[in-house]
Amino acid sequence: MKLKQSKLKTRRTAALSGMVTPLMALAIVAMSGSVTPALANIPVASNIDINTANWSTSAGFGSTALGWYKETGLVDPDVVHLQGAVKQTSASGTNANLIGTLPPAASPSRVVYAVVHTFNGTYADVSISPNGQIWLINPRPPAVKDYSFVSLESITYEQVLPVWDPINLTAFWSPNTVYGSGVPGWYMDGSFDVHVQGGIAQTSSAASNTLGTIVDGGAPTNRVIYTIVHTFNGTYADVGISPNGQIGLIDPRPPMVKDYTFVSLENITYGDNALNSITPNSANWSFTPGFGAIAPGWYKDAVGIVHLVGAAKQINAGGTNPNLLGTLSAAASPKRTVYTIVHTFNGTYADLAISPNGQITLINPRAPAVKDFSFVSLESITFQQ
Repeated sequence: MKLKQSKLKTRRTAALSGMVTPLMALAIVAMSGSVTPALANIPVASNIDINTANWSTSAGFGSTALGWYKETGLVDPDVVHLQGAVKQTSASGTNANLIGTLPPAASPSRVVYAVVHTFNGTYADVSISPNGQIWLINPRPPAVKDYSFVSLESITYEQVLPVWDPINLTAFWSPNTVYGSGVPGWYMDGSFDVHVQGGIAQTSSAASNTLGTIVDGGAPTNRVIYTIVHTFNGTYADVGISPNGQIGLIDPRPPMVKDYTFVSLENITYGDNALNSITPNSANWSFTPGFGAIAPGWYKDAVGIVHLVGAAKQINAGGTNPNLLGTLSAAASPKRTVYTIVHTFNGTYADLAISPNGQITLINPRAPAVKDFSFVSLESITFQQ
């Protein structure tokens, strides 16, 4: 990705000047648009202190135990990633929705809100507080709550916010830190991937769904980014970010509830790195999705974390495996099964599993949520192999 903002470029250049020669070489390669993980240190996952009175890390289904890791050896070494899954063993007590606690080394400086995959086509919202506590926020009925499996894969955030750029909000939207969230903005990490952060509030029911504009070089350059975000008190919305920087919400499809009292922009990340292709299940899926998206692909950032990009559409719901979207190569396949949640067409969602054999398989949303695979986005999916 080209560094379009002088202060970011100056900051990174100054930081790189004091680092060892191999890392300088890595940064030069990254700036040229071809990021390689070969010279970086691969992060090692650390455990999370689990609330064992209510939760177990033996979630099954090919998942790994809950953990966190931090990007290392780069200009911004404070980007935290969560991985793994848990299952609820008891729903009793005042702390039933407290999954566990991160150490200070991984706790964010503000409350981070995201939406996550839960069992068999369900979802939940999640909050991660500066004291490290990870709490689930129950899905708003009529969405179904099912905590027999909860995945925290693909959650990523900057622990201590670096120099960042604001998002120019439109009328009827305002920064919202009432719930401990940060001011809306964006920043680039050491791999030159963009992260969006913070929270906003709708101040009028007459407001447009255009939230604002990402300025100063943070907009995606070659595609529209579609993903799913946390909204107030157990709800969600889909979101699109255009190459002109505009951020627009896509209302959840009824009967799911719309509530823009609070909208989190955390956990949105994208880059413009050179892409590797995903092999399509062409009997059921087209990799020409439309709506400004590109074909599914993947890349590794400078510390070896895999990022998925692009979108697909289902063209045939028949056959033996219609929910198999495509297959990653061995170079990008995880060693465990990665479960996450993705944006699907026009205010819908689906859960998704990425297996060690590279297969990317959709899990139908649980009724009464609507299934619509006429557009499925893979943006903002990240994992360490």
